[in-house]
Amino acid sequence: MLRRLYFAAIFSGVTIVTYAADTSLKAEGVVSEDISPNPDEACIGPSGRATTLCAVITEEKNAKVRKRRFQKIVRAFGSADKLEAIHLQVATERFAYNRGRLESDATGSARGAIAIEARVEELSLLLNDLENFEGGKFPELHTSMDLAAADQELNQVYAEILGMRPDEANGFGLSEITLDGIRTTERSWIAYRNEWVHFARLRYRKLDPVSLQYLLTKRRLAELQDVLEIIRVDS
Repeated sequence: MLRRLYFAAIFSGVTIVTYAADTSLKAEGVVSEDISPNPDEACIGPSGRATTLCAVITEEKNAKVRKRRFQKIVRAFGSADKLEAIHLQVATERFAYNRGRLESDATGSARGAIAIEARVEELSLLLNDLENFEGGKFPELHTSMDLAAADQELNQVYAEILGMRPDEANGFGLSEITLDGIRTTERSWIAYRNEWVHFARLRYRKLDPVSLQYLLTKRRLAELQDVLEIIRVDS
């Protein structure tokens, strides 16, 4: 558990140190040296760093729940569908990681918690969608014209973000969001979207691919609109 917490903390910007002599757990700069052996007590406090440590510990527990949910979903899959589901899971994880790491507001000491929240949101959406689709609950139907309009709106917001600062090596104000980071996240989202559509065509014959793309596009649009708002506030 502590090893996984360590890597989760590295992702979130918090360093967790474990001691071989006992089960003590501390977060550097987050809690004091004399913390409780119970990790759940170590994150108590009003600071942003304590909030991040709480998020790390909570995510350790929630990750196990998500793993069980995923295993339950794919249990009845054939070998081909299982393999494609794993590909989708990997693409989702890559996009979720990039969104949390590269598109989250990093201005405060709770930045790790914010990054974890963004990542978990995408991973949870994947499981929710899979469970709904397995139960025959598909997205509301939309036309190709609806998708084209959503794509156009997404492209407009994306272009507005890319056009806000010519020096892409610099962050936007205090947010530490960069154009390179946004581009990287967008590329991983496109790969994730394509993997979803590919998997759905194999697994869910009754799911309209246009409606699925519309759903994913509208979600991404909302995320980029949030990024744009962060940039405007911090610039």
